[in-house]
This record gives sequence, C-alpha cells and structure tokens, in this order.
Amino acid sequence: MSGDVCNIGPQGIRSRFVGGLASVGLVVIAMLTDVFWSINPLWRLWVFFPLFGAFLSFFQAQAKT
Repeated sequence: MSGDVCNIGPQGIRSRFVGGLASVGLVVIAMLTDVFWSINPLWRLWVFFPLFGAFLSFFQAQAKT
C-alpha cells in the first residue's frame, strides 16, 4: 500500500481517545471500590470488558482507523 489512509477525522480520533480515558477511569474506580469494600474477587473479572474497550479505543485512535 502506498501512504497512510485516515478513516476518521481529528474529532473522531479525539472522541475515541477520550472514550478510552473514560473507560480506564471507570475501571480504576471499580477496582478501588472492589478492593476497599472487599467484594468477591470474581467480580474483578468484569472489568476486563471496559478495559478491553479502552485499549481498543486507544489503538484505533493511534492508528487513525
């Protein structure tokens, strides 16, 4: 392929990056709540989904896709 192609504009890149930051923030809050309130450790597995979405958003923003 010749050259880089950008599917999304600057606003889309910013939107994905901010969405990723928000997801990471929610995961941190959820984990701190889980640790301080001694909730069943199996509930920690549920943070995988928003964390996966956050990293996916970061990678998409970086790749501009």
